[in-house]
Parts: sequence; structure tokens; C-alpha cells
Amino acid sequence: MLHRLIFISIFLFASNFSFGQLEGKVLDVETGQPVPGVVIYGQGDQTLTTTTGKFSLDPSTYGYLVFSHLGYQADTLYLTGDTDSLMVYLVPDYFQLNQILIRGPLLPHKIQSIPSSISYLLGSEVLLSGKATVMEGLNQVPGVYVHSGAWNTNRVTIRGIGSRTPYGTNRIRAYYNDIPLTTGDGTTVIEDIDPSMIHSVEVVKGAKSALYGSGLGGIILLNGKKYLKPGLHGHVGMETGMFGTYQPDANIQYRDGNLSLQAGYAFTHTDGWRQNSEYRRHNLFFNAGLEQEKSSTQLLLNYIDLKAYIPSSLSQETFQIAPDSAANNWLSAKGFEEYRKLLTGIRHVREITSWLESSTVVYLNFFDGYELRPFNILDDDAVQAGVRSHAGFRYRNTRLKIGFEGVFEKYNWSIYDTDSGNFGGLINQFQETRHPFHLFLQGGYDFANGGNIEAGISFNHLRHCSKINWHSLC
Repeated sequence: MLHRLIFISIFLFASNFSFGQLEGKVLDVETGQPVPGVVIYGQGDQTLTTTTGKFSLDPSTYGYLVFSHLGYQADTLYLTGDTDSLMVYLVPDYFQLNQILIRGPLLPHKIQSIPSSISYLLGSEVLLSGKATVMEGLNQVPGVYVHSGAWNTNRVTIRGIGSRTPYGTNRIRAYYNDIPLTTGDGTTVIEDIDPSMIHSVEVVKGAKSALYGSGLGGIILLNGKKYLKPGLHGHVGMETGMFGTYQPDANIQYRDGNLSLQAGYAFTHTDGWRQNSEYRRHNLFFNAGLEQEKSSTQLLLNYIDLKAYIPSSLSQETFQIAPDSAANNWLSAKGFEEYRKLLTGIRHVREITSWLESSTVVYLNFFDGYELRPFNILDDDAVQAGVRSHAGFRYRNTRLKIGFEGVFEKYNWSIYDTDSGNFGGLINQFQETRHPFHLFLQGGYDFANGGNIEAGISFNHLRHCSKINWHSLC
């Protein structure tokens, strides 16, 4: 009798084990969408994911599973016998052209159907040109030219627009996750955004750039990274180079259901190959996101602390003899620029109905700068607050988007005599307030044969007030 009970128990255990099924789902880590047709194999059975990304295998496959799909990095998972369900995230290996959605035109498009000149770069493509700044990566874009004197001295031109500005970028607007990187006077600085924080870059050229304001040359949109893989993950890296260059960075990501958190730090340093060209930059960022069925909210904080010495320009004769030297007056004064910058913003996107959606960004930016020059000292600070909002309507083949952006900016700057690198007497004191306002409307129609037509209109207004040595010029 005892032998029979043991035999029956073993038989029941074996029966339960053999009929158990391992079930799971495969998702794209970038989009969170199911990936159909993934080949899954291990020690035993082999199968494919369904159109909804689901799969089921018998227990003989326990041990390890390999997930393989064209366009994704293959992934191998080692399992234990008590595993009965899996959620697998595959990392894209490359992007097919028709999978890229462009945000630049306001009305999202697949890249093949955009009726205007827009260029798209992945963050990985930007990093191929160097990890220090995004500027060298922009040189890959047709029609865009970046002239770099140093890592902190750059000028971007798009189709020649902006070439009259000698030491900076003007007439070209830029945004990082919809937070403006352009001041009220049109000056744009993007070289202090660390490339490791960027998922993609879009460059909008031509008339369509007017939908973002009065940037005549074009618009540069920097899209921050999003992490959809659940759980806690981290990264620590380090790169070194010539002339005392080193770039450590670290980040951590956490996702639980609809909540995602990201934080990171990056440091960039170089002694420079020229005299008086040392550069150091600290980048700190924090992102928090909450995604619901028909809405999403994102909080962004980005802090930048930069100090860069300035070698300045050389004559042609000096450059041919000693190209690594600095201008004598800047070398003697050990001239440099130093600033701290904080970008903050909250973005909320909501699907109101199946044919109506809205997006709103509220931002507040701070700047505190100091520049020691051979002839004087510049001490400046600024605060910028604004809101950018637009609503999108779609009915059958017709698309319409209307929105506005309003900004308040206060900029204070003072010029002092220099006394051996220290503050001397006050020469002039300025206070500027700027109130740019931008209203835009864009519409489009998709024809049955695959063609489309778009039109838009933009209105820009700027109110400016200045005070010089406490005398108002308003």
C-alpha cells in the first residue's frame, strides 16, 4: 500500500510539472509596445510571439531562453524552475526609416512623409562625434555648420543664417524637452547640455521653423532620454582622452508601473591643447514621469555648473608659428567665463477625446554668470519664466494645431573695471525686461494617394524695456 501511494504521488507531481506552461510578453523598451514575431528558443521548444507580443512554452525549455528579432538586440534569460511568467523588454538595434516620428512640425509625421526639410539624429549618432558636447554631432546635418573656437565658444548656422554673429549662436532657437534654451534677445546655448542625456535631435529648417517663434534660421529640438524598462537600473562610465581630458558619468533609473524616476551626473574636464583653455563642467539632472491611460506628466530639473578659460583669437602669423598659444592679453589676465544655470519645467500631455489632445509646458530658468576679461569684468544674472501650450485636432484626413508661447525674462548685467583680476569701479549697470509672445496655427490634409498638404501662420510680438544706470528707457 505504501509503494502505491508513493507511485501515485510521483505520478501526480510529474503530471502537474509536464502540463505547466511558461507564459510571457515581449515589449519594445523604447516605446513599450508589443513586439510580434520574436523568435524564442532554449533547451527544448521554440516559438514565436503573437501579434500582441505574447508567447507560451512548455517546461522543457527551462534553463535559458534566447529572444531574437530583426532590428533588436538578442537577449538571453536564465530561468529557474519556479518561473511561470515573464515580461521581456528588447532594445532596438537600429531604427527603420518609417518608424521615426518627428515632433518638430507640431503635427507628428513619419519621417518619409514630411513635406519640409527636417533632419533627425539619434543620441548614439551624436555621441559618435564626441561625448563632450552636442556641437560636433550637429555637423552631420546637411545645411548646418558649427564653428567651434573652444568647447564653450560655438556658433551654429543653418543655411547661412546666424553667420553674422561672431562668438555665439543667434537667430536659431533651441528647446530641450520643450524648455527653451534661447533667451529673449535670441541668443542660444546648447553646448552645455551633456550628450549622454539626449535621446534624439531634430533640426527644422526653412519656413516651418516659424511655428516655434522668430528663429529665422531654424529650430533645434533636443529630446531627453526615457527609460521604460521596469525595476531599478543604473550605469557608471568613464572616458579619457588627450590633453588631460576625462569624462565620468553615472545615472540611475527606476520604474514601477506608471511611475518613472531618473537621476544622473556627468562631469567633463580638459586641460585643452592651447594655453589658457582649461574647461570643466558639471551636469546634474532629475526627471520624474507619471503616465496614465490618457495623460502623462513629466517633471524636469537640469543643473549646469561651468567654468571655461578663454584663449581667444590669434593673428594669422601667430597661428602659423604657435597655434597652441593664447592671445597675450587673455593669457596675462587668465580670462575665463563661469556660470551656473538651472532649467526646470513641468510638461502635461492629455488626450481629451479621440480627436482632441493638448500639451502644456510651464518652465522657470535661472542663470548666474561671471566673465573676467582683459579690459573689464562682466557680472550678469537672469530669470526666465514662461508657458507653451497647444491643442491638436484631428478629424478623418484633416489635422489642425493651434497654440501660443508667452515668456517673461529679466536680465541684469554690470560692467566693472578690472583690478588685477578683481572687481574695480562700476562702469555701467543695465537691467532689461523682455516679454516675447508667440501665437501659431498649423493645418494639414492627407490625400488618399499618400500625399499631403500643410499650411501655417505665426504671429510674434516682443515688448522690451531697459534701464541704464537706473535711468529707464522704456
